[in-house]
Amino acid sequence: MSSIFYDDKDLKQLAEVKRFMEYLALVPGVKEEFEQEQQAMLDRYHLDLTLLDVAMQMPANGDIRHAKAIHPNRAMEKYIDFMKKKLDWRDELRKRCEPKNETMQKWRQRQVIRCEGQLGIKNAALIHAPFTVELASGCSIGCHFCGLNAGKLKKVFIYTEENAVLWRGVLQAAKELLGDSAGYGTCYYATEPLDNPDYEKFIADYKECFHRLPQITTAAGTRDIERTRQLIHEMTEEGDTVYRLSIRSLEELNLIFDNFTREELILVELLPQYPEAPSSGFVNAGRLAEEKGEHSGTIACLTGFVVNMCDKTIRLTTPTNACAEYPTGEVILCQENFKDADELAEKMQDIIKNHMKILIGPKEKLELYPYYSYTTKKDKVMLSTDAFYQIKFDKPDAIKSLNLMVPKLMEGTYTKSELTDYLREHEEGGQTAPEYIFWLLNFFWKQGLIVDHDLYPDGYKG
Repeated sequence: MSSIFYDDKDLKQLAEVKRFMEYLALVPGVKEEFEQEQQAMLDRYHLDLTLLDVAMQMPANGDIRHAKAIHPNRAMEKYIDFMKKKLDWRDELRKRCEPKNETMQKWRQRQVIRCEGQLGIKNAALIHAPFTVELASGCSIGCHFCGLNAGKLKKVFIYTEENAVLWRGVLQAAKELLGDSAGYGTCYYATEPLDNPDYEKFIADYKECFHRLPQITTAAGTRDIERTRQLIHEMTEEGDTVYRLSIRSLEELNLIFDNFTREELILVELLPQYPEAPSSGFVNAGRLAEEKGEHSGTIACLTGFVVNMCDKTIRLTTPTNACAEYPTGEVILCQENFKDADELAEKMQDIIKNHMKILIGPKEKLELYPYYSYTTKKDKVMLSTDAFYQIKFDKPDAIKSLNLMVPKLMEGTYTKSELTDYLREHEEGGQTAPEYIFWLLNFFWKQGLIVDHDLYPDGYKG
């Protein structure tokens, strides 16, 4: 067993600390037990750790990367390093998800930055994969918290000889267009991966094409324990992928704890999807938003293509803050049908051409996203959002132009050409070149500050 996240010699200690942290986060009352009787809590849950091993200081923002082990060279110090490596790898994955196609690359980058302003720190958890596939139509689980509001299971894509040919062709088409970035998606989206009895056969082909296993998140981890065990074993042997099990109740958590060793679960994240868990945090999108009548956040992690193998459809999607107009926290820009891998390749090219605008035309009306506020001082201008995202400008030429430009962008009534003329007419001395103004407007566009009317045809209403 080997991993990019830890040394083999530290596995047992890390697994013990991970289980300690899971008890605190997943089991109600355990945190209070530990606060009252620390050693008794460790003993009660058979944790092979000392109080020196688990002593730590967690920062106010809860970011484990900035946590500190109180005692050096103890188990907690190794665990913090382990978590830091996992989170750093997630950041690296986002970089590796940059597609080879230059147009899509620029379009995706603008969406990533747009989400920084909309979602703030929540965007850090989204890698914005450019390609993923669904091996079923619908989902058998029906979780009440499903952020994508997956429908009931209708059909499963079985690994027949004919389907295997199509499957391998689809993977190859994606790889040729997007490069290695296509291999950092998943074999599920608004589906349950383990609904497909041939999932293992499909990911074997996936690994042959992309030389890595796709990540998996499943709410069916206890449906067939031995199947789940084998999937986890294969993933752990690879050493650079993290699986996630959605835990829907305390009973399900106990099943996981009883049937898997702590070492087996070292690269498996247990997601608490039951209200009594101390760290449960549901996103008000999809089915839960319907139930509560409130919308916020998103679980959508793609900025690119979703291919459904059952329905033979391809759609283009990107995250947005869930709202009444976009209840699942994603914008679906288009959906097309295909009959084979060659037509899929053509459809992807067409979608890039028709739906991934990278420039704003001179006649297009420009509007600042309404979640930005604008403040100005003598020596700087700042745009900021409620999601704690900020952009600062401190160059004199930029400040002079922005003091005129931003209020007009907030109105959203000027085209690029009209706004350039307005700035030149009203600027004292009229000395700013139109090329600079165009550059400034294009910068705003690339930074995801200006409403993208391909995403929001009727304007942003989130």
